Amino acid sequence: MEYERSRRIQASENDVFAFLANVQNLPNFLPTVQSAEVIADDRIRMRGKNHGVAYADDGWIHIDPDRHRLEWGDDEQTYSGWMAVSGDDGASEVVAHLSLAPRFDQSGRPLSGESPNQPDPVEEGLEAAMDSLRNLIEGRDGKEQPATTM
Repeated sequence: MEYERSRRIQASENDVFAFLANVQNLPNFLPTVQSAEVIADDRIRMRGKNHGVAYADDGWIHIDPDRHRLEWGDDEQTYSGWMAVSGDDGASEVVAHLSLAPRFDQSGRPLSGESPNQPDPVEEGLEAAMDSLRNLIEGRDGKEQPATTM
């Protein structure tokens, strides 16, 4: 499954990218993340809670300051993503993209994991993350939480 959201942020491209490139800022705007640390040059460990279950996840991260782009993924290849920052007139546009591996039941049918009548928690989480990022950089409020408990 693919997800993508963007936000316009009233701050320079360089300032927004500097905030994103600092891995220690991830818990400040990602809904399920409680801590993040670089464990090697291109390795990251994140800890948090998702749907009330604690997790510790190791993965890879590439920070490209020349392109103002971050890319990441987990070792099991169940998810990956990227964020890119562009700017003009002192404001920035941040685009976040997530790719999640599809899951299937025993018969081979795709599983969404959620009731079709309920909002998609990944979409809600991505929306909350982007709102939180904008809030923090623009100096308004802080971390947003998705409506669906993650």
